[in-house]
Amino acid sequence: MSESMNPQWYKELFEEMGIEYEDYPFTKGTENEVEWMIKEYLTNSKMKILDVGCGTGRHAINLAAKGYKNITAIDLSPGMIGAAKKVAREKNVPVDFRICDARELPFENKFDAALCLCEGAFGLLENDAENYKILSAVHQSLKKHGIFILTTLNLFRDAEFDPMTCRVAMDVEITKKDGQKKDYQMQRPQSYLSGTKMGAGTARF
Repeated sequence: MSESMNPQWYKELFEEMGIEYEDYPFTKGTENEVEWMIKEYLTNSKMKILDVGCGTGRHAINLAAKGYKNITAIDLSPGMIGAAKKVAREKNVPVDFRICDARELPFENKFDAALCLCEGAFGLLENDAENYKILSAVHQSLKKHGIFILTTLNLFRDAEFDPMTCRVAMDVEITKKDGQKKDYQMQRPQSYLSGTKMGAGTARF
């Protein structure tokens, strides 16, 4: 990692985004993503579901609108959680949104399923040891035979890839809440899960 790079760039980046996060094109697939999860894995609306790195709550809120009433959604960013709560109130759906670090989840054997989608948490952190803490915390939070749905970006994308560390570096420009533009340099591990730009996997614990 570059000496000049902020190792916790993700905290500032997502806090600056807030509700503007939902303006990004990849967020427009929420309905299809949720329908796929319901068809394949979240087959019972009474399931207790944990959304890890929920951002503005787009998956949790969509599930709640479809009758799922036992959803807990966590994110490290107060700005993201604030935006999620606002949308949930506007849509009058019940989701338990909490500010929480995905590496230190306060749950044990509680959930039937956990989601970690679109780099909600996994793959953003400083090194693989920190990412492993997320997997361990999710495992602790799930009931026996619980389902974990995870997506992660892989190396087949436009970025500077370091084959020795399996990490990519890329620059992202966002427009801040005050209208100013700011550049962020990101560096994160990548996955070989698939040949497409998004890899997806599920696991039962």
